[in-house]
Order: sequence, then structure tokens, then C-alpha cells
Amino acid sequence: MANVRGCNLPDDLLYDVDNHIWYREMPDGNVKLGMTTVATAMAGQLVAFTPKKPGRKVDAGKSCATVESGKWVGPAKSAAAGEIVAVNEDLVNKPALANDDPYGEGWLATVQSPDAKTNYRNLLGGQLARWWTEEAVGRLHSKFMMPMPALAQDGGEAVNDLTSTMPNADVEAIAKEFFLA
Repeated sequence: MANVRGCNLPDDLLYDVDNHIWYREMPDGNVKLGMTTVATAMAGQLVAFTPKKPGRKVDAGKSCATVESGKWVGPAKSAAAGEIVAVNEDLVNKPALANDDPYGEGWLATVQSPDAKTNYRNLLGGQLARWWTEEAVGRLHSKFMMPMPALAQDGGEAVNDLTSTMPNADVEAIAKEFFLA
């Protein structure tokens, strides 16, 4: 598993690195998706998760859910076009699951995508996903021109809510840049 500045990127997943969403092809051909640890670190502790209902269509690049933290509300965009066949009701009831276990119990939705392989062309895996994520996280860190506390790579702990002390206008600007909101 790759680790980028304290954020894990499991090797068996594909990533929409622009929107910080992961994808797992399921044995039945459906696609499960969720937020990466980079997304949950930037968003902070989630307080609400509002998915589209099963049976609804989702276009590639469009929202399959809305996620909300204390300072940010935004879309969770699906790179997979198709029909939403399942949503994580546990996450609706306990949004913090996305922060606690983003690659397991904190998944967002499952999409039945008849043309999933075409959708996968826009996703990255392995070393390329790691490199792209390192670049994005580096840009994010450059936005913080103040001294930062110790982070995981230098013996400190990963920061779970980068935006908690920022003014709302700055949070909105970062969301637009890093979540393509």
C-alpha cells in the first residue's frame, strides 16, 4: 500500500485523483466507490452524507452523493456512469465512518456501469496514482505558508482536518481547486 504524507492509497484500487475518489470493481461487475484518505483529511470530520437513491442514474463526472464536514459541503463525483445500485446506509447514519475507514466501512455507493472499462480509462492506479497524489498534496501543503505541526513523514501524526482553522473563503477556494467543486 502506498502512503503519501500519511494518506494511504491501497494498491488494488483505481483512483480519480482530481476528485479524490477510489474505485473497486466488484465480482458482479459493479463498481464500489469512496473517498480517499486525502479527501477525508482535506474535508475534515464528516457530519453528513446524502447519497442519491438506488435506481437513480449518474453520469460520469457528476455527483452520486453530497458530503458535508464542519466547513465544507460538496459533491462526491462518480467517474463511472450508470445506475446507483447500493448506497452505504451505515455512512448515512454515521458519516464519520468515511474518516475512520475510508477504504472499508466508509464506502459511498455502488454503481452498475455497463461501460465501466471505458470509464476506467480516466482513472489511475499504482505508481501513477501515487505520483499524482503526491503532487496534489504538495500543492495543498504549499497553500499553508505558516509553520505546520509535525506530520507523519517526519515523526508526527497525519493531520485529519487541514481546514479546521481556515477562514471559510479559503476553504471554498481549496475545495474548488482540489475537489473540482
